[in-house]
Amino acid sequence: MSPPSLEGLVGNPRSPTPRVSYRTPPSPCDLARVPAVPRVVLDSNVVVDGLLRRRNASSHIMRSLFEGKLVAVVTLEVLAEYQMALRSRSVREAADRVGLSQEIISLYAEAVGEVVELVDAGIRFRCADPDDEKFTAASTGGHADFIVTADAALLDLGDVLEARVVTPDQFVETIE
Repeated sequence: MSPPSLEGLVGNPRSPTPRVSYRTPPSPCDLARVPAVPRVVLDSNVVVDGLLRRRNASSHIMRSLFEGKLVAVVTLEVLAEYQMALRSRSVREAADRVGLSQEIISLYAEAVGEVVELVDAGIRFRCADPDDEKFTAASTGGHADFIVTADAALLDLGDVLEARVVTPDQFVETIE
């Protein structure tokens, strides 16, 4: 019996994805070869909603991540939150209601961990919810273009240095 596949859920997470780093600006000659790939910090609600298909935009974002159309930057703290959220009782129960097995959740969590870019934490910006400050630190440390979230406390920030804080729907509109 072959292991379950994530194909059709969010794309093929096992396919190689191009890695683009903008830590040093590309030269004009490189611009023709380097695709415009946004660097984003994804709130854990986007990662979870992408799995459970609660929001079409979140599913679209996760599919784009697995297809290499964007780069998700994370710190160890953000990655730990993804893993904790995906293994939570509420996610297991919601997954069971939509017919996703625990094995699929584990494969998804593993795939997410493989496609993100680990960065050092940067400056933390104060949020109404201090637990959300880890996402601002990932954004500044990873030179993100966007923080994508459904969380009102983060959305209230508007911008975090060079990153715009947007909803999943706003982000999808921006990249299409």
